[in-house]
Formats: sequence, C-alpha cells, structure tokens
Amino acid sequence: MPYLRITARTIPIDVRRRLVNELTSATLRLMPWERASLTSVHFTDIDPERFATESRLIVDGQAPNVHLEFIAPHIPERTRRDIIDRLTGILMNAYKMHGEDIYHVNIKFTAYDAARDFAVGGRFASRFMSLRSRLSKSAAPVLGGVALAGAAAYFAKRYLRRGWTPQASHFGEAGLSEQESQLPEPVLED
Repeated sequence: MPYLRITARTIPIDVRRRLVNELTSATLRLMPWERASLTSVHFTDIDPERFATESRLIVDGQAPNVHLEFIAPHIPERTRRDIIDRLTGILMNAYKMHGEDIYHVNIKFTAYDAARDFAVGGRFASRFMSLRSRLSKSAAPVLGGVALAGAAAYFAKRYLRRGWTPQASHFGEAGLSEQESQLPEPVLED
C-alpha cells in the first residue's frame, strides 16, 4: 500500500495527472506485489512566500525543492535504490528541472509494519494478517496487500451499511451484537 506524498510548487493539472500515472506505474513495476488500487499519491503545494531553503524564500529566487515521502510496508534496500533512480527522473521531468537541479529532489522512505501501524475500517490490519503469517516469506508481500484490500471491502460492505462509524469506540456502540462483531478470517481466492 504505497503512499507517495509530494511537497513542491504547484504544477498544472494536466502535468499532475501525467505525474500520478507515471509515479504509480513506476512504483508498481518496482514493487510488483503492490496494487494500483492501494497506491495513493498526495500533493501538498508550497506557497513560495512560506517556504525557504538555504535561508532564502522561494519567492526571493531560491530554487524550490521537490520532496517525495515514499511510505510503504517493507521496502527492500534494492527496491529503495531502484525507486530513487526511477522516481528522481520522473519528478525532474514533471517539475522541469535539469542538471544541478537534481540536488533539489529529495526522497524520504518511511516503512511501516502493516500489521501494527495500519488500520482498515477502524481495526488494526493485524486482525487480517493471520493468513499472511501462514504464508511463505516469498508469497507474503504479494498476498498481504490482497488480504488487506479484501478486508477493506469486507468492512465497507458489512459494517458501514449498518451505520458503524469510526467515532464508535467498539462495535457494540453501533448496535451490533457480540456475535456480529466477530470477524471471520478473510479467504483469498486464486
């Protein structure tokens, strides 16, 4: 479930659309165990009057940085190097940067444990990870995302239609019986 957060100057919507497509495609080529439906790209536009590097505001002529925070569960070292190589060029093209501007492209990786640091439908993903723990390590990255996607769909279909909201501290407050609040193990189909 890669989440890419870009902090940079504003770019036109058509360039943004192309950038989202290129970043998502490159991410999925480099992390084939992930899915497009679980990949998000978030833009945070900087105000040139409120962003500075090297002690100078962008509005005063300082070259702006493009900062990409790449957040995903388990990012192997080799994959990180490939992401840096591929995504730096994509960002430079989108933001019309050349040559020495490469030093204004920053990529920060944040890895998290999908079982402990991520919630779907108001529950920690660890609730849905027992199947993943039974799989071999080579199959886990591929099927883990599928299990979490299935869990999200399960919650949306079963609980959200019944009026459950994230504000409820437990399922009993949403009017569900103890038996209804017990979730079955997700089943992955081939």
